[in-house]
Amino acid sequence: MRRALAFLVVGLVLVGCGSGSSDGISPPPPPPPPPPPNTVAATNYQFSPASLTVTHGTTVTWTIAGGPHTVTFEDNQGSSADVTDGATHTRTFNNVATIRYRCLHHSSSFTSGMTGSIIVQ
Repeated sequence: MRRALAFLVVGLVLVGCGSGSSDGISPPPPPPPPPPPNTVAATNYQFSPASLTVTHGTTVTWTIAGGPHTVTFEDNQGSSADVTDGATHTRTFNNVATIRYRCLHHSSSFTSGMTGSIIVQ
């Protein structure tokens, strides 16, 4: 009987000393990876980053969360139609310029509301 009791006590001690945190709370998950380079997020009625500098020949990808949104360029080249949640829009910038863009649904001009710019060097 003593031997069985000793095994029970040792077993309980080993279970109590198992790996993991003693308070039962798991560590927080790691942060999400950074977005790929040359990516603009359209979320919460804003573009992020609002301004992106790239070299000529670079392709920029807009990722849409929420929406629909549009990516409408001031130079009228490469604009999107409505882009829905989870979709993307891309444009390659071949000429040195600063090109402003906006969402037609959430801005009234290229200077207010949901707007952004690509600075091509």
